[in-house]
Amino acid sequence: MLAALSELRLRAVTDLALGRERLLAGDVDAAGAAFARARRWPGAAEAARAGLGWTSARAGRDAGSLPVPERLGLASVPGEALLLSALDAQQFDAAAAVARLMRRSGDPLGALYQAVAALESGDESLAREAAAASRVPLASRGPGASLARALAARDAGARTLLLDERGELVATVDAGGTLREAPEAAGLVPGLLGLLGRLEATGGALAVRLSVDLELSRAALWALGDARGSIVLVDAASGLVRVAVSDARTLARERAAVFTQRREPASIVKLLTAAAAYRAGVDPDAAIARMTCNGVERYGGKPLWCVFPGGPLAGLDDALAQSCNVAFANVGVRLGAGLVRDEYRRWGFDAGGAALLGSAGRVHTEPRTPRQLADLSIGLELVDVTPLHAALLAAVVANDGRLPEPRLLAGPCGPLGLTGAREAPAASHDAPPARRQVLDPAVARRLRRAMEAVARSGTGAFLAPPGFEVAMKTGTAAERGQGYHVNYIGLGPLPAATLAFCVRVTHGPTSPAVTTEARAVTRRLLAALASRRPDRRGQVLD
Repeated sequence: MLAALSELRLRAVTDLALGRERLLAGDVDAAGAAFARARRWPGAAEAARAGLGWTSARAGRDAGSLPVPERLGLASVPGEALLLSALDAQQFDAAAAVARLMRRSGDPLGALYQAVAALESGDESLAREAAAASRVPLASRGPGASLARALAARDAGARTLLLDERGELVATVDAGGTLREAPEAAGLVPGLLGLLGRLEATGGALAVRLSVDLELSRAALWALGDARGSIVLVDAASGLVRVAVSDARTLARERAAVFTQRREPASIVKLLTAAAAYRAGVDPDAAIARMTCNGVERYGGKPLWCVFPGGPLAGLDDALAQSCNVAFANVGVRLGAGLVRDEYRRWGFDAGGAALLGSAGRVHTEPRTPRQLADLSIGLELVDVTPLHAALLAAVVANDGRLPEPRLLAGPCGPLGLTGAREAPAASHDAPPARRQVLDPAVARRLRRAMEAVARSGTGAFLAPPGFEVAMKTGTAAERGQGYHVNYIGLGPLPAATLAFCVRVTHGPTSPAVTTEARAVTRRLLAALASRRPDRRGQVLD
């Protein structure tokens, strides 16, 4: 008899637990079946009835109020989690029903979450009524704090709320179209907001989700420290711009520096020279393996220097790792100006207009001498690039040879950021191949292996923390009146890179000084990224 009773109690516990688990997972049919079975077992009727009430609400049906006993054991369902799961699935009727059930059943969070559900679904009037009736401070819960900020912004005249990837308020747009930066986003998105204003891309939606991630942006700005420069992070596959920050002095001179500041790319374009060789049927790995770097080479009688004599070169990986100027200048001169120039165009240079958010680099001077062609082959003198475009060069390598169109908008969303687009629509598969597919995937993978050598044993060594492997290319140059600058580009974490980045540090007094500073900035950035572990969409996991 006791054994049979224990068996029945075990079945009750099992069905109640299963019902709760399935309900929180959003599987209302399985949850309802489990709770219905639990009603048959001794001592489980009240808990099962409560579970069925929650199940009805999660299905979007009005469940009245719960006949909840003082203790429901495993049938106890947190209405807060249930409501948020309904919103995450964009099931507004279900969220509203759960909120009503919470409120009628005396849940102290009921009014707060009814207000959350109402505003997220667009019913501002109900949201305000429920918020005023809340028995707990709105800021006692994250969604409640977001609710309070959203209502305050609306009271201040906001027509559209601009939210970051996680739902944090970035800025507002008033009825006259004026963009106003939110205090929480101060200094993190000025260039991005200016660009949005020019694009007039926010439309008339109540809320729009931007691609930017304020948490990552704060980490990137921290990584810059006292350095002058910019950091860009983009989702390698979609082109969504996650971070676009610059230091205060840079912003004072060029508010959208991430998108507009033009500097010589330097050695990061050695990737393009190698790609041009593969495209022309020349194996740069084999060609470089036959070279010896003596530290200087003359082109048209004019010398081009390396940082040090590299001696006999072991191939592409070795030359890229030590960033041998002579090796890539030799390859470029062998290919000729036409092929090198065409390769730049394939990677988005000289696209002009609004291409790459208006940030496309330029070959501003045509190579007419052997020395000019040598310079173009290693990214000096004749060419410039913006930080955003530099990051996109790494994205090409990460993305099996495809150049993503950078994006700032993910699309309309709920005013609290709990629902709505998290990724911009993919580019049309009918887009012209010259704009999208830059490299054969096999060539992109080969270049990535060479970039891995840079990060493992070359000029980018000892920058990434253990467990967060990256592939990189570094470049250093000097421009008259601007001092020395660097562009460090990379992709990671390996093996399935989701992010592409550019670290630009400017106004260095000497090459060693700017390199030391840039290495410190990059090391801090990669450490911050490692602590957040981006997932496959470029979002961070706490």
